[in-house]
Amino acid sequence: MLLGPKLAEQKTERLLLAHLDRDRCLIALCEQTGSHDAIAMAIGRIIRDSCVHDTRCMVIAHNHRGGNCFPSIADLIATRQLAYMLGFLEIALLDHLIFAGRGIISFRRLGLL
Repeated sequence: MLLGPKLAEQKTERLLLAHLDRDRCLIALCEQTGSHDAIAMAIGRIIRDSCVHDTRCMVIAHNHRGGNCFPSIADLIATRQLAYMLGFLEIALLDHLIFAGRGIISFRRLGLL
């Protein structure tokens, strides 16, 4: 998996954004860095980068350093806001993955997307 190894051993929370084309091929991998235990999703920057890369769909992933991969309320709200904003540009948010320790959780599998 492309995203997991980049997040597994990080000392700070990080958000990775996989920008994909119409055929779901990777066209860009962008990163946002947070603090020791939190990250704020910069939605404006994500939208701008999506336009620059002509993104058609996206997968995002971030790490939880504490070992619990269950999404926080902030994770849920930010993901819904991002999916809503991307929808105006006809960009599909395919999934939001959270990595913590050896665990992984998928918003799509949980029915949250």
